[in-house]
Amino acid sequence: MFQVNTARTSTALTFFSARLPLPPGLNHLEREVHRPRVASQQARFRHFHTEANKSLAAASSFYDFGTIVRLRESPFHIPLFAHIKFFYAYMWNVDQIGQDQAIIEATLRYLDLREYPVVELRVQKFVDEQDPHAEIALSCAMRYTAQIG
Repeated sequence: MFQVNTARTSTALTFFSARLPLPPGLNHLEREVHRPRVASQQARFRHFHTEANKSLAAASSFYDFGTIVRLRESPFHIPLFAHIKFFYAYMWNVDQIGQDQAIIEATLRYLDLREYPVVELRVQKFVDEQDPHAEIALSCAMRYTAQIG
């Protein structure tokens, strides 16, 4: 698990971080010819959302429940910052199209924050031959937290 600690996000308050399985990419799904494309995409993303919910419910995830509850109860839609790290088995020729959106959607759906816009997204790519996975951290900028607290 990681903490968002970059110069760009040093004023952000990380209220959630978790480790997730890698979602399917859209290019891989479009190359499948033995099944209808739309049905295949929906089935793979449903399977990903099921696996993501299991991972998000794991004890290894970090939650700041106070901030999450205040976000849900706030009359304002606080803009969020998402920092996603992808860990692939190899660096090249990896289908990334749509993976960041699938990670964000699964996480916001799980946290019941679907109406909150992700206005800034930072995506990084790393190699982990033994355990390909993704990690996400969600933050809201400090200048917006005055509206929810």
